[in-house]
Amino acid sequence: MVDFFKTLKSVSKSQTVIEKSKFICEISPISCEEDAKNFIGEIKKKYTLATHYCYAYIADENGQNIKFSDDGEPQGTAGFPMLEVLKKNGIFKVCAVVTRYFGGIKLGTGGLSRAYSNSVLTCLSETEVYEMFYSYIFSLKADYSAYNSIKHFLQTKNIKIISSDFLDGVLINCAAKVNDFINIENLKSEIADRFSGAIFSLIKTDYTDF
Repeated sequence: MVDFFKTLKSVSKSQTVIEKSKFICEISPISCEEDAKNFIGEIKKKYTLATHYCYAYIADENGQNIKFSDDGEPQGTAGFPMLEVLKKNGIFKVCAVVTRYFGGIKLGTGGLSRAYSNSVLTCLSETEVYEMFYSYIFSLKADYSAYNSIKHFLQTKNIKIISSDFLDGVLINCAAKVNDFINIENLKSEIADRFSGAIFSLIKTDYTDF
């Protein structure tokens, strides 16, 4: 389990023309390999007359679940260069697809590699990249009167407030980076000492942005 990784918030798209060939790059955040396969399928349906649909994806936060395809381009000139851009930029849980409309002029192996890798680089430069941290997801239930004090305490600890629900008392859903609080019981004890009556409930551990 890694402490954090970078990914995208939404689908990003860019387009370049090189020697009359059009390269359309689209990159999507994914949560699993099935998401990547579905995204590739959607691209193929969108651009039915394209010459090539080359792709690369990293379907986990460790950079281990990977796959790439040249889709008929000379071996090693498309999918692998695309994958290398994702890896070198530390972008995980994403799928990149570069759709090519051949313009009639051959680019050579070096030209193709540059075209596909630069397509991904350009697309990444035009979207928001953010970090996901392995975190404790927990809730705090307390009286309304304690809300502002608890909120200030959480801010000083770099704990993210995901949501606050004001029903029977206030229910605060939070995320704390695991790396900041190796022992979650210490955080639970500190909250109990500071805020009498506050109920701490650990929900799960998962990745979230800060």
